[in-house]
Amino acid sequence: MSNVKHQLEQIAREHLHIPTLKCQNSDGLDFHDVSVWAVQAALNAAYDAGAKDKSASLSHQFDRKLVSILDAVMDSDSPSFSTEQVEFLKDRLSFTPSTPTCTTEGE
Repeated sequence: MSNVKHQLEQIAREHLHIPTLKCQNSDGLDFHDVSVWAVQAALNAAYDAGAKDKSASLSHQFDRKLVSILDAVMDSDSPSFSTEQVEFLKDRLSFTPSTPTCTTEGE
């Protein structure tokens, strides 16, 4: 199950009291009476989860860009920073390249 699907299932359980988002092929299991405030809470939770993921992604992109700038500075003929300063900054960024992940689900 993808992270997004997992998050949506969790939001449905917590805010809408719907145990699963999978089709059960039963009206009694597939249709639910839900209050508008519960729908609003679920939508807010989904929005916040998306904003958090976007923020983390932008932060990671910034870290990668900053590291590439620092590398370029160190490769120049007269670097503005010492090697120790650059390494200190890289350590503080906690930069780790992302590794692609594979999924067996058809998405």
